[in-house]
Amino acid sequence: MVRSSRRSDRRRVCIVGVDGLGRDDWAQAVESGVLGFGEVASEESVAGQEPPSALAAWASVLTGVTPGYHGVFGSLDRIPRSYQLYRPTPRNLKRANLIDVARRSGCEVKTLGVPFADGNDTKPDQGLEGWASRLLEECSDGDWDMVVARTDSFERQPLPRLPSGSRDRSSRTDDHRIEVLGQALAELQTLYPDLSFLILSAYGAEPAARVIRPNTILAEAGWLKLPKGPPWNLSNLDHHSTAYALPEGRLYLNLAGREPKGSVSPVGRSMGQALERLAADLHSALEAESQAGDHQLLPASELYEGPWLSLAPEMVLVTGEGTGIDPELGVALEHGRRSSPVSRRTASSFLCIACSPDGSLHDISTLPDILPAVMTHLRCHARANLIGNALPDRSRRLAVGGS
Repeated sequence: MVRSSRRSDRRRVCIVGVDGLGRDDWAQAVESGVLGFGEVASEESVAGQEPPSALAAWASVLTGVTPGYHGVFGSLDRIPRSYQLYRPTPRNLKRANLIDVARRSGCEVKTLGVPFADGNDTKPDQGLEGWASRLLEECSDGDWDMVVARTDSFERQPLPRLPSGSRDRSSRTDDHRIEVLGQALAELQTLYPDLSFLILSAYGAEPAARVIRPNTILAEAGWLKLPKGPPWNLSNLDHHSTAYALPEGRLYLNLAGREPKGSVSPVGRSMGQALERLAADLHSALEAESQAGDHQLLPASELYEGPWLSLAPEMVLVTGEGTGIDPELGVALEHGRRSSPVSRRTASSFLCIACSPDGSLHDISTLPDILPAVMTHLRCHARANLIGNALPDRSRRLAVGGS
């Protein structure tokens, strides 16, 4: 049983990430009474990031800057000057994160399943009931200023797809996990009446109706040369290869000087011409699969800026609703990624529910805005480097809006 703290002078905040639960499902669950929490919360339309990577989004939330400044671009990134892939950890962040900044200010912080939090278990949930029990147990002593917790239950086991054209979400929002989540949050809200909440979701997920396999497309078009696959092992990449894909639709040229077997010159017109041919070949392949109207190919210059662009892709494939991306990389399975691709509904919209009695958390429009807002709310005195806090103009236009 959770025990309320006797101290009355604390300004608490609870940040809960519910990756994979879409904003429309959240709203329906509140309206139907299934959730049992959130009636007093204000829903914010918060700009997300392309491509829709939960891990890159969390890095932006925790550092207060965009990927070109914190150095995390997806669920798996490439070790510089190699083709080895790794799942980003705290040591890969190029900026201090919110948890460390708050602790330097003397705040007591508890974390549960949060990416980039040292010493925390970020393994997949064993069940939302167990996660909710652990959350309440972490908060039981009341000796804390901030709790940051994340569950990937709705990411790993998405809510069922709606029939085409249907607006009835009752089959989705009756999911018992939503009720479990609501009960845990409602108990915290009851025991800590002045507690402020931020409820985040890195894009709504659902089983993919269609799947795009970019590395297979590249291999068939002659851009990627590997002795066997799929699954593809980039460590065996041939020096004649000119492009490859990483998760979330990130497309990289095999650049000389950056990759160990680079074959594309990064200077002169070679790189620009290669990108034009790559875009044309991808469009042609997707047209042949009747998926040409469901995607966009966005150059890195429209999505990223900052000192770590050498880690960024040259181009990003953004899919339409109902379409998933599977790079078919063997290493992805080793890192516990889903073997069944999911589509990320309304990928450019990030759900943010703010419940703050004093209104201090309501002025949030982008993911990097969360860190300074929480620091102000907690009266943190430690400084954070927020150069790179603003999204590039093109990225902001692409990301804002939509539900």
